Amino acid sequence: NGAVSAAWTFSSSNSWATRGTGYNYFNGSSWGTAPTSEIESERTGWPSLLTLSSGKEVVISHSTASNILRKSDRSSIGSGTWTQANQTALDAQVWNRATSDASNNTIHMISMTLPTALAGRVYNGCDGALLYYRSTNGGTSWDIADYQIQGLDSAYYPDMGGDAYAIDVKGDTVAIVTGEIGRGVQLFKSTNNGVNWSKTNVLESDVWFIEDEVFVDTANRLYTSDGNVTVLLDNDGKAHVWYASMFIANDDLTDGTFSYYPFTNGMDYWNEDFTEGEPVYLTGALDIDGNGQLDLIGTTIDVVGRYGNGGLTGQPQAGIDEDGCIYLTYQSFREDLDNGAQHYRHTYAMMSCDGGCSWSFPIDITGASANNFSECVYPTIARRVDTAIHVLYMSDNEPGIAVSGDQDPAGVNKMIYLKENVDRFDTAMICPTGIIGDTLLCLGGSVDIEVLGCASAYSWSGPGGFSATTASISPTAVGTYTCTMTTACGTQTETINVVEFTGTNGPSVVMSATVNSMCAGDTSVITANTSIGGLTYQWSANAASATTPSVTVTAPGTYDVTVTACGGGATQE
Repeated sequence: NGAVSAAWTFSSSNSWATRGTGYNYFNGSSWGTAPTSEIESERTGWPSLLTLSSGKEVVISHSTASNILRKSDRSSIGSGTWTQANQTALDAQVWNRATSDASNNTIHMISMTLPTALAGRVYNGCDGALLYYRSTNGGTSWDIADYQIQGLDSAYYPDMGGDAYAIDVKGDTVAIVTGEIGRGVQLFKSTNNGVNWSKTNVLESDVWFIEDEVFVDTANRLYTSDGNVTVLLDNDGKAHVWYASMFIANDDLTDGTFSYYPFTNGMDYWNEDFTEGEPVYLTGALDIDGNGQLDLIGTTIDVVGRYGNGGLTGQPQAGIDEDGCIYLTYQSFREDLDNGAQHYRHTYAMMSCDGGCSWSFPIDITGASANNFSECVYPTIARRVDTAIHVLYMSDNEPGIAVSGDQDPAGVNKMIYLKENVDRFDTAMICPTGIIGDTLLCLGGSVDIEVLGCASAYSWSGPGGFSATTASISPTAVGTYTCTMTTACGTQTETINVVEFTGTNGPSVVMSATVNSMCAGDTSVITANTSIGGLTYQWSANAASATTPSVTVTAPGTYDVTVTACGGGATQE
């Protein structure tokens, strides 16, 4: 109805000790007076603002005074007295994220158990466990509480950082995405209102959950997310996932640290129409002057304000309108704006009206000249988009944050409301595509190569007169393969080079399973992951002596596979 509610972490006295939830309301014509006090009567943070079909407005935050979640609600939106209560029936929780559909009184929430670094405890083997909660009566009680979804257990996540997850709901469909740095990106989805869950790998990190077995040096860095992730369910209940990309390295697995690359530049995208585990690059910091590179005022890490382990682009959020057009907001580095010591970041937005196949060119929606010396970050877009996107972001005059990175002193900042008409996003400029597959070939075999993204036609060419018109091919010769595809942006060309595998010590094999801890009735798909085409596979008898890279099993046990390369040698897992 044109009204907007906004909530954020706030301190009326510019003090950590008085931190709580700031709130303001736009009634369709004007905003209320800026708040002078927090909603809560004790120190809190990380508010999630919800509306319910009952007409209630709800804020759920974590209380750092009690290390437990706190609910504040009132009977009408925009006015009235907040009633507060700590959720004492729930486990000690921090860094929550909650959502509601607004067509009912159900709240879906995820939050973390308090890790040992904050005087917490190990929970089911996890030092910081992500748990799921559901209330069907607006938070009066929780009929699902302290639930550890399968796939979020210690086999995959022995620990987790705060904010490396997001949640969304559409009717009875609930989606959770996790993107802890070094552990890939996973989608957990329920189509029966949070009762049962399935897991899909959006990005299988090179590190995955076996990091204690992986050794890398800085010359062979690994690709992962930086922990900045978000998920949106479209009007058909299909999940769309975005994450900021990151490279990491670890040359000493015993010291508890790793290296990351703060100049990594990318926002990747995936939806459920894509192949599992194969996202596409969508956007990143822009080459504003068009000289073919990003220009930095220096070469050290300090020239960019840092946000955790993030790169040059991050903090994605998404909204959708009634016609199914999706809007993405994020913050990104500006090569042309700096204060002499550091570059500034601004908030960008882009749109897709064809399910993520094509996107409008990114627009700096905070690009007014008045913001040339302002850091414009932490954008939050209202999920419901009407004739405009409604964005809340944080602004101050110093790049970076006080609690990590260059640790600038904390000071006064502003929360800015921004409204941008959707007709500004009207041109299909970016059609994200790519080619994935094996680039090493055992002669006598074949490699599997596939085009990512959306196209209406494909035209392949390759060595020996190779040609094809399908999205996927399985060539048997080394050489360069080129695909010209027809997209909403016109014709686009992608190439991939396949070379002969000449190793003699056996291929490198990394095992993964969709389910590691099986319950009765479960199935698990076990895969021998390699990067070489034309290998042979021989599984043990309890896996039906299969000869394929993946097998489906229905019982717990140890499953062995021998993978043999053309140069001889074998690796057994």
